[in-house]
Amino acid sequence: MTSVETLGARNQQACSTRTPWTKRERILLIEDNPDDALFLRRALESVPNLELIRAETLAEGTALLESDPAISLVFSDLGLPDSDGAETADAILHHAADKPVIIMTGSDDLELGEDMILRGAQDYLVKGEFSLAHARRVLRHAIVRKNLEKELFAARRAAEQASLAKGEFLAEVSHEIRTPLNVILGLTEVLMDESWTNTQSEQLQTMKRAGDSLLSLINSVLDLSKIEAGRLDLVQADFDISELLENFIDLVALPGRKKGVSVSLDLVDPIPCVVTGDSNRLLQVLTNLAWNALKFTESGGFVKVEVQPHARDQIRFSVQDSGIGMTEEELLRVFDAYEQGSGGRANGSSSTGLGLPLCQKLVSLMGGDLRVDSQRGEGSEFHFAIPLSPKGQRSWPAPSDGKGEQRSVLVAIRDDQERGAAIRALRHSGWLASAANGPQGIEQALDRSPTNGFQACLLDCFLMDELAESTIDKLRRSVTRVKVAVLPSPRETDLLRCGQLGFEGTIARPLTPSRLQHGLHRTQSSALRDQQAAECADGRLDPSARILVVDDVKDNRSVVEAFLQSTNHRLDFADSGERALEKFRPGAYDIVLLDMRMPGISGLETARRMRLSERDSDHSPARIIALTADAFEENHRESAAAGCDLHLSKPIQRRTLLRALEDASPRPEETVVEVEPEIAALLPSFLKNREKDVRQARQALGSDDFESVETLGHNIKGNGSVYGLPLLSHLGRQLEAAAQSRKSERITSCLNQIADLVKHTMANTTGPTETKP
Repeated sequence: MTSVETLGARNQQACSTRTPWTKRERILLIEDNPDDALFLRRALESVPNLELIRAETLAEGTALLESDPAISLVFSDLGLPDSDGAETADAILHHAADKPVIIMTGSDDLELGEDMILRGAQDYLVKGEFSLAHARRVLRHAIVRKNLEKELFAARRAAEQASLAKGEFLAEVSHEIRTPLNVILGLTEVLMDESWTNTQSEQLQTMKRAGDSLLSLINSVLDLSKIEAGRLDLVQADFDISELLENFIDLVALPGRKKGVSVSLDLVDPIPCVVTGDSNRLLQVLTNLAWNALKFTESGGFVKVEVQPHARDQIRFSVQDSGIGMTEEELLRVFDAYEQGSGGRANGSSSTGLGLPLCQKLVSLMGGDLRVDSQRGEGSEFHFAIPLSPKGQRSWPAPSDGKGEQRSVLVAIRDDQERGAAIRALRHSGWLASAANGPQGIEQALDRSPTNGFQACLLDCFLMDELAESTIDKLRRSVTRVKVAVLPSPRETDLLRCGQLGFEGTIARPLTPSRLQHGLHRTQSSALRDQQAAECADGRLDPSARILVVDDVKDNRSVVEAFLQSTNHRLDFADSGERALEKFRPGAYDIVLLDMRMPGISGLETARRMRLSERDSDHSPARIIALTADAFEENHRESAAAGCDLHLSKPIQRRTLLRALEDASPRPEETVVEVEPEIAALLPSFLKNREKDVRQARQALGSDDFESVETLGHNIKGNGSVYGLPLLSHLGRQLEAAAQSRKSERITSCLNQIADLVKHTMANTTGPTETKP
């Protein structure tokens, strides 16, 4: 039976000043015991603006909850005629999911009460133990809490909408700023290659720095806004951390060398080679920290990046410098936005003050805590550890196959930081490394050299002119295998000096574990073969590609034309998606540079239609490179889904564009394949099977089956040289490595290059050569 009672009418005026609400509240009481119902009615009658609705069974109560949305709160007994215990609570809480529910029990059982709260009840009362005042207080608190929750929900909803609007506004502003900035930076870079007076060159450098600073500010503001809005999602994928760190240190070493600052990578202990994490965000943090260190370090100083395993499945990164350091007061504000040390302006540097706050937030998102240790005049160290789960058993650097030999190397490097990092990297690889600093240190090391002498030597080019002829002769006699591996500076005179002294090989700075290991173990013949294959595979033999440039902004088309005017690429232009589709035919272009935001047919739709037209064609598909001023991660995913092979964000630097075109360009037709008679008859079948491998690899890549792609790459690597195709082996090796690090774009590029090479080889095979007796 259901009844409705209006309570508190006679006391409404007296109590109105004491109640926190004026809206009429509709209360549902589910209670079969009339005495308990009467007690609760009396407890609530002094509260104004209440309507009490009573139901005697669970079925009646749930029916009221479904039919009466005005009910704002529920009192319910656990023991009802048609239900009992937890079953009753679950049913009521399900039907009153958006309303406060107060459970009444006849048992003074603490665990039962806690269970009701865990199930979702807002409170519970034990019958016979609560007073009228207690019941009123519970009701008041429940209603106040309900109203506050509504207000909080509305406020949160408004904040989310405001955050979404802010994010969309920033994305639009970012796009609109990046578009003209692409033209400004692009044409400035072109002008810098021309001949100018010293004053004009300095002015162009100033323009370039200002443009780069503006671009950095845009990127930082956009990233911070995405983090605050909760829209910056980490991309968890497998990647080769050795490749990331070596590319990163190469990027930082060049500006360091120009400033006269030593930059080194120090691998304190071996780490897993392939790990799972967000490689792009890790690279962003390391790059920001390293550039910040360079900014506050004067010529003659150093910047050292240390990497080592930390806790379980964690890797610790540290960026140290010998710069100006910070005071205790500056340390307290270092991660505040728009703040930087007092020495920043005095040091002649400029900064937005957003880099370090952004790094701290990114590290936090990755599961770490960015910290800094510093002392004024003593330099600074920024360090953090983040979880990076290892994939597989490979470590970096991997121990070299020394076949049980005691291999010794003399490391004669002037810079203390660089020398220490090189020695640790070599020892991880199995070398017995001895240190020498300066001519006197080299003499002393040679005097106490191993019985059989040193098998290798790393000699700093900065020490060459300081060595006496007798020391050089002693060095040659003491080194038995790799006579001398020289660390060259970029000066041509140093390279000439190396040749005059008879040194065999060179290892370029910055020193990395892989570069050291490769430089010390290669023979002259294998080094020559690797270099020839790599030059061909990397497009350094002056490739020529047919390129369609699609952009509705004429200035952007002009920048691309200026970037490529000194190459052999053949350019065609379209100012809209419609015009591009009119020009595009399968096989007509090798590469399409496609703007994503265009009026009419968008870049995404243009890419889809191009791929559709290629579907049943015998021609190799064109490489579509997306160009856009949109900088969100979802933009990259959208372009890839539309069929684009690569995504480049504006503004684009010339070297970035050229590198992308090198990877995408067809291989030059400069070789004719000649094979022995025993192999010649098998070559057509071999090449057909490689075409099949490419098709299978593309299918595997489409289903993220990287293991199958890796196996196919390994097979291509192994059998290419047997058939007289070392370049095919080189591309198989690249495909295998790309599959191991789960790099889809690089896998696609390798497969395209393999397909082109197989097609070219089939067309240019001359047949068997005569077998010489």
